Amino acid sequence: MFYLLALFAGLNELLILGLDFQQSFVEITVPEEILSNSSDSDLEYEGISYTISIEGRLYTLHLTKRLFLPDDFVVYMYNREGALYSSSKTTMKYCNYQGYVAGFPNSVVTLHACSGLRGLLQFQNVTYGIEPLGSAGGFQHLIYRLRSENTDLAVLAENNTHLESEDLEYRIESSGEIRSFGPKLSPQYVEIHIVLDKGLFDYMGSDIEAVTNKVIQILGLINAMFTQFKMTVVLSSLELWTYKNKISTTGEPDEILQRFLEWKNSYLVLRPYDMAYLFVYREHSTSIGATFPGKMCILHYAAGIVLVCGFSKCCNPSYCRRNYFAQCISGVCCQPDCKFNKGNLCRPAYDELCDFPEKCNGSSSECSKDLKARDGSLCADGTSLCFGGMCQNPDNRCQRIYGRGSKNGPFACYEEINSQQDRFGNCGRQGENRFKFCNWRNLLCGKLICTYPYRKPYVRENVAVIYSFVLNTVCISLDHKFKLNTPDPMLIGNGSPCDVKKFCFNSECVYLSRLVGEATACSETQCSGHGACTNEADLCMCHLGYFSPNCSVRRSRVIKDFVKWLREHVLYDYRAAEHPKKNWLLISFYISLPIFFIVAIVILKWKSLKECLLPEESPITESGSESTYSYSSSSEHST
Repeated sequence: MFYLLALFAGLNELLILGLDFQQSFVEITVPEEILSNSSDSDLEYEGISYTISIEGRLYTLHLTKRLFLPDDFVVYMYNREGALYSSSKTTMKYCNYQGYVAGFPNSVVTLHACSGLRGLLQFQNVTYGIEPLGSAGGFQHLIYRLRSENTDLAVLAENNTHLESEDLEYRIESSGEIRSFGPKLSPQYVEIHIVLDKGLFDYMGSDIEAVTNKVIQILGLINAMFTQFKMTVVLSSLELWTYKNKISTTGEPDEILQRFLEWKNSYLVLRPYDMAYLFVYREHSTSIGATFPGKMCILHYAAGIVLVCGFSKCCNPSYCRRNYFAQCISGVCCQPDCKFNKGNLCRPAYDELCDFPEKCNGSSSECSKDLKARDGSLCADGTSLCFGGMCQNPDNRCQRIYGRGSKNGPFACYEEINSQQDRFGNCGRQGENRFKFCNWRNLLCGKLICTYPYRKPYVRENVAVIYSFVLNTVCISLDHKFKLNTPDPMLIGNGSPCDVKKFCFNSECVYLSRLVGEATACSETQCSGHGACTNEADLCMCHLGYFSPNCSVRRSRVIKDFVKWLREHVLYDYRAAEHPKKNWLLISFYISLPIFFIVAIVILKWKSLKECLLPEESPITESGSESTYSYSSSSEHST
């Protein structure tokens, strides 16, 4: 649907505006509700009114309830392991209001009115944001003016090659048609599902609640614009790619759209919507997105891509392009001065044994590729294997979930629980309502069973718990109440040990000799035995003291020891020197260091210096002693 695509692109600036965006005015105000003589039931539908002070002047806001969220509105998110979970937002349906500022015919107000007022006010070519001042009482709110560096927000970029011809013509014809028959239109509804990619989610602050409120604000403005067309755009659900994009978002918009269509038709089949939109963060782009005009009612093509550009001093928002002086606009490796960062840690290791930390390389605003140990690499003293960048050690998993006192359960616990073939003990799903039976040799490859040494019960939201007392040991198993097509995060991972030289793979206990052998051979040959092969071909992660690309070059021992000495002494002295009483330590060090090096060089080169300076040692020595002796005698005589 081209209208929505154009509106989303035109309003995407509001997604990333906030208190830190070009503030020209900020103040605290206390909105006052204007009481009405109508009953509470009438007020629910007729609306409410407020007076509010902005820049020393009182304004009256008239608001009407706007229902564009369904009763079962849900926000979908993903955890670190990639498992989907959701949060119901049913109470938000009746919180959204739309209206105007009295005395300003072209004004627009969209507010979320539960727990204070939060939203946008537009009048006199100025946009204000308002939100409750959480820590203060007395219904205090913060109101601020949103001002962009470029007041002319261009919806269509100059080089929208895929929208300038056929799509632009479609827009003009449809626009004229609506103007002609608008009064005769009957109420219409379109349900949309919005997905935000990880880049945009991170750029907006990685706060689920704040991002959700921003998206709802945008929907409020869009519905205000569609009111004259008797159309309501319903946000059926929102999805946030919180940890990792589910598809690649690089390339041209048309390419992303095709990938999004394939993903949508595979994973969104059970969610109600007419149109699905993916919001993608871009540093610069020559287009606003991509869609299939006129095909909204064909489910397979009911999708669109909206490109959102960063709005900062590094970016020109009119054309969503980087400013001439900027190397980058956004990204974890983009500095505030719009330059690439080099050397800063941009992605810490998620698992210390099978994942590697990455640093900014100085040539990109994004973190370098996520390097992990090759699947099949040995870890945990050779007892487990690396898979997916994690050491599949059940003891470590139990500690991460329940705490330090927990560890992998004994075989008796696995036999007791995983033999039940229910939601707490199984070897995976088989169909919609059935679980796979774990035979005796696969019991250790089903659900993760841990010991639970605590007195306090384990309580988590949307998690069912079962305890089993076996051989004087309390064991625990969990069931996350996910949908049927969601992988169970409590299943034992590939690479977990299950027998002598056997490991779990797809919930079966099997030999993985070939996989382990290939990973070991790769480390010995490709990485010279001094590093680990990674998930990237021909790329090694070298042990400390060795250099890439094949870890065959070793750093000098003297240099290593000297660097270590500098870290232990110089850096320590530097920190100590911050105290005025210890400045003499730092001064003494800087004076003695060059003297130390000079003395060391003289000692090392003493033999060669003697040969150069004393080629005829005996004659010169005798002559010298005679002269010295004569001088001394003369002095004594004169005295």
